[in-house]
Amino acid sequence: MTKTAVRFAILLTIIWVAFWIFTIAIEWQNFKTLSFNEVGDFMAGAFGPVAFLWLVLGFFQQGEELKNSVEALNLQTRELKQSVKHQNDLAISSQENLLAQLDMENARIWRDIVALDIQARSDLREAKSAAERLKLIYQENGQDALATEANNLASYLPRIVSKLDALQINQQPNVHPDMIVAIHDVSIAAMRYREKTEKMLSRARKI
Repeated sequence: MTKTAVRFAILLTIIWVAFWIFTIAIEWQNFKTLSFNEVGDFMAGAFGPVAFLWLVLGFFQQGEELKNSVEALNLQTRELKQSVKHQNDLAISSQENLLAQLDMENARIWRDIVALDIQARSDLREAKSAAERLKLIYQENGQDALATEANNLASYLPRIVSKLDALQINQQPNVHPDMIVAIHDVSIAAMRYREKTEKMLSRARKI
């Protein structure tokens, strides 16, 4: 209900009441002879239309307030949906960022694993070569016991290579804790065997 309608209703009420007051004043002599029941009937007939007017205006006012309440509720519903959608978008974005970070970390770890595999195989090749040269030196010097030890050392190295092959590192990235531990242990063993054979070869050359 607009302010214009309210103002019109107030103006109409004032005019209506003023009209009946003026009428009663003119007909006062006849009016004061009326009984209470007749006065009541007169008041009901005179002011009933005004009461009905305000009743109708009140009905429209309630309808407008209800409409505003529904619109406000719909607005809150839309805002809530937008908020939920925004939160879902944030959750999806956070999940995607986390997955991207995990992929980057897995890729970094995988590169480290591949590097360890390459280094371990290089150490094993050097250790095997040193063990074979060591065996020849001992055989040439008639040190059969040491030659046998060098041969045993060389024969053990393929076992470490088989452990590397079992990890299947060159097939596809599949980082898991067991693989990390295994490649670390094998790379340490390969490095130690290389250092051991190189030291033995260095001492043998001085014989």
